This record gives sequence, structure tokens and C-alpha cells, in this order.
Amino acid sequence: MKLVKAVEPPMDSNMLKMLENDVAEILEKIRNLSAKYPSDSLEQSAISIQLELESFVYTAKKRAK
Repeated sequence: MKLVKAVEPPMDSNMLKMLENDVAEILEKIRNLSAKYPSDSLEQSAISIQLELESFVYTAKKRAK
């Protein structure tokens, strides 16, 4: 999964805020799943997804400046 390259045009501040909120919701759901169904493979996948989403948001913010 490579989301970082998917952020092509710069986002405006409203889009960035919506993106941050959506990503926060997704990460919360992932944490809840990891807590509900503890397993090493799910934990590794959750960490990978979290890092990818955080990288996506970071790149979107950098490109918006």
C-alpha cells in the first residue's frame, strides 16, 4: 500500500482538516480492532497501516504549504 504518491494536487486547509479527522477515525477503529482481536499479525498490519496513513497526511500537509 503506497498512499503517499497518491497526494498529487495540494489540498486546501478544509480538505486537510477533513483528511486528518478521517484518518484519526480510521486509526481509532484499527486500535479498537487490535484490542478486541489481539494477534501479532493484526498488530503488525495495524502498525503498517498507521504509518502509511500518517505519512500520507504528512505529505499532504507538506505539499499544501
